[in-house]
Amino acid sequence: MALNFTPSVHQGANVLKKRREDKKNTGQRAQIKWLPQKRQLTFLKACGLSFPFRYYIDENKEGLPKIFKRPDEEMPDGIQEPKAKVIGYGGAAGGGKSDALLMVMSLHPTVIER
Repeated sequence: MALNFTPSVHQGANVLKKRREDKKNTGQRAQIKWLPQKRQLTFLKACGLSFPFRYYIDENKEGLPKIFKRPDEEMPDGIQEPKAKVIGYGGAAGGGKSDALLMVMSLHPTVIER
């Protein structure tokens, strides 16, 4: 499922400088704007790291991409215990495996504290 997305790259130096300063002042290291696909969300749940994602992308009845909201009862409060010691995740080329793995690495506390 591919989405047409063109990031805004035409920003003035003052805007970028202000964003950098805002991140320094809040202690925020980075902001990642990313919505998981439904299968990536399943992988993140298995890893115990689905907590920050209230929305995900899947196909609607017509086969077109649509953003869905997770039910409140499905939202964990924070990092959960993984379902297993080893979690496999595979699929076809272009399926989002690398994105999901990078997200796990960025969310896992042992990686965050380094």
